[in-house]
Amino acid sequence: MVPSGYTNGAPGSTVSNGYRPKISPCGPKRTSWQRKTSEQLEEEYDSDDEVPPDAIFYNVPLSPRSSKAFSSTPSPERETNGNKSDENGTITPPNSRSLPTTLPNGTASRLGPRSKSWSDAMFELGAEAKELSEALERHADKELIRTEKRLQRKSESLPAKKKSPTPSTHTVELPPLQVSNGIIDPLPISKEKEAVLSRTRPSWLPPKSKEEEKRHLKEYQRMMRRSQEAERKRVQKERQEQEARERLQNKFSNEWETKIIPHWNRACREPGTRELWWKGVAPRCRGEVWSKSFGNHLAVSAETFRLALKRAKEIEAGVKKAPTMYTARERELFVAIHRDVKTTFPELKIFQENGPLHQSLLDVLMAYSMYRSDVGYVYGTNAVAGTLLLNQSPEQAFVTLANMLNRPLPLAFFTQDEGAISRSYALFLKAFQYKLPCLYRHIHQNLRIDPSLYLEPMFLTLFSLQCPVDITSRIWDVYSFEGDSFLVRTAVGVMTVLESKLYGDQNEILNILGWNAGMFPLGKDDDFMAIVRFAGREEDHKCPAEKF
Repeated sequence: MVPSGYTNGAPGSTVSNGYRPKISPCGPKRTSWQRKTSEQLEEEYDSDDEVPPDAIFYNVPLSPRSSKAFSSTPSPERETNGNKSDENGTITPPNSRSLPTTLPNGTASRLGPRSKSWSDAMFELGAEAKELSEALERHADKELIRTEKRLQRKSESLPAKKKSPTPSTHTVELPPLQVSNGIIDPLPISKEKEAVLSRTRPSWLPPKSKEEEKRHLKEYQRMMRRSQEAERKRVQKERQEQEARERLQNKFSNEWETKIIPHWNRACREPGTRELWWKGVAPRCRGEVWSKSFGNHLAVSAETFRLALKRAKEIEAGVKKAPTMYTARERELFVAIHRDVKTTFPELKIFQENGPLHQSLLDVLMAYSMYRSDVGYVYGTNAVAGTLLLNQSPEQAFVTLANMLNRPLPLAFFTQDEGAISRSYALFLKAFQYKLPCLYRHIHQNLRIDPSLYLEPMFLTLFSLQCPVDITSRIWDVYSFEGDSFLVRTAVGVMTVLESKLYGDQNEILNILGWNAGMFPLGKDDDFMAIVRFAGREEDHKCPAEKF
């Protein structure tokens, strides 16, 4: 109800008796009998700028935390401009007012010191405010998840940006400053000398002019860019060659699987099949091809393998219980097998203890030592059996091992048949003298090295101990079809590749070819096989060596 005398109008209107009320900047002045409603208070304090400095907020729900601040630990103290820290490290703002410990109505304040984290502030709230704060927190989390999903769907719907082409050359780093050398120029560098140090000339030489230095740096950058471009082309060429090789292997795999293996007897007699095995049997067909090409003239079966392995384990258990009941050869047999299995192809890490093929290699070697008790175990058989296990199961590897070591040349070395060994050496030396006369004279006429010192490791292990696995597999691809004469040709090929390294003394030669030598550096398998193939060809009709 409006009192009499008042008229509706603008804030500046007056009453009839001429009285003009004073309007304060913050609204009508409140008298002691007036009390503001909650809507009036919200309108009056709707902005932080209008909050009086002595106002105290009690039990107000907290705003949701940022997505990056969900940590329950207090934030580290940060010094701001003008803040001072006391001896205890507590930061005190300048001219700060201490908050009253009691509310205007006389009740004690629950705020106390300023909270340092969201969790601490939540602890100070009442039950209703805390529940509201948690509800706001859950709502903010849901909104954040919805926003992320919306942005993700938006980014997926946008067309993919085209990647900017990578520059063919990287940024060329300049060479470092050529500081003094402690031996040539031991004196410390003076300030005058430091000012003229060059990146392209040692410090003890006369300095260059700025123009010459700039020109040489440009030449250095051009040279490095050419080097980077050459390296890029080399990597690209290797990648293309690898892709072409994989396509060729896939093509060969189809031919072996569809044309040769199903029609084995007829296909092996065709001229085109010989070209295929010289190019290499497809890896996924190699195990089956080796089983067929090496054959099974001994009629060995999986049952033979199981019986021989059972016998070997019984003897091994007996040696552990009563070693004096067995011969020294039987006691040493199993020790040697366990020792050599651990050193088989260590770079592959599959035949060592806890390796996937460790037990399989042990089983094959122990079974073969029982199957050929006259031979037992000979050092190097571990590499032969290991190569087979990379392509065949233990039963298949045992059958193939028994038949391939029964061929005349490896059998001569395993049984120490001196006559057969001498004939194989004579055949090699005849071809060696014809193909590499200079190296032959150096090794056998000047140094008089016995051929057994470097040929025995090759022939007894069928090149598996000293050649990389991929080259050994390529050698066996051809050996399985063409027989022992191919091993002689392969030995000549090895000498051809290593010729430049074999003109030293006897120790240097045997360090490369002997039992203690490492892997032969034979290069790529295709290049090596091309050299081996050329080693068996007669160049003219006057060749004194037989074709082998």
